Amino acid sequence: MGDVRTTESVAWLAQSAVWEAPEAIVVTDPEGIIRLWNRGAERVFGHSEAEAVGQSLDLIIPEKLRERHWEGYRKTMATGQTRYGDTPLNVPATHRDGHRLSIEFSVALLRDDAGRTVGISAIMRDVSDRRKAEQELRTRLAEVEQRLARESQMQVTVDEDKCCGAGQCALLAPTVFDQRDDDGTVVLLNAAPDRSEHTAVQQAADRCPSAAIRVSRSA
Repeated sequence: MGDVRTTESVAWLAQSAVWEAPEAIVVTDPEGIIRLWNRGAERVFGHSEAEAVGQSLDLIIPEKLRERHWEGYRKTMATGQTRYGDTPLNVPATHRDGHRLSIEFSVALLRDDAGRTVGISAIMRDVSDRRKAEQELRTRLAEVEQRLARESQMQVTVDEDKCCGAGQCALLAPTVFDQRDDDGTVVLLNAAPDRSEHTAVQQAADRCPSAAIRVSRSA
């Protein structure tokens, strides 16, 4: 290329960069008709350029999402504003063979010399594998949290006959232990305390002079 920077060479570079980009680059007109469909779009969605150009964006929009999509599209065309220019958005899309994709995309509004919005350019990436991995991770984390919650369920029992009425338990965990007014014997208020109270309850059991408090954890 050297230092030659003619209009033709720049246009060729731009066209080649768009066509060869790994991301799906799709340009639509004010009616939502596909006017540009690059090689990345062919790879992501499975439709060839010949199959896609001239078709509505419904080609890749799941049927149940089309009404909401077109409502937003028409509003963007009318106002010349979009909220999806700077922040990538995740949406479902449909592949040529019918399977569902998870797409991350951002858009740019295309304007003519008079400043009128004449189309939209969207850059899209297939993030289905990433979304699946994230969902699997969230599922595993939820399972671990549930298992830990089950394993950490605390059960408290009190042997009133052993209680010497020292009262340390009621001071350490007043929502779990109380004392009878007549003789100071411990009264168990909650046999299955919340996790936030486990430390205090364990301290109460450890410090009980007569070992009248028993703490166990059930799986």
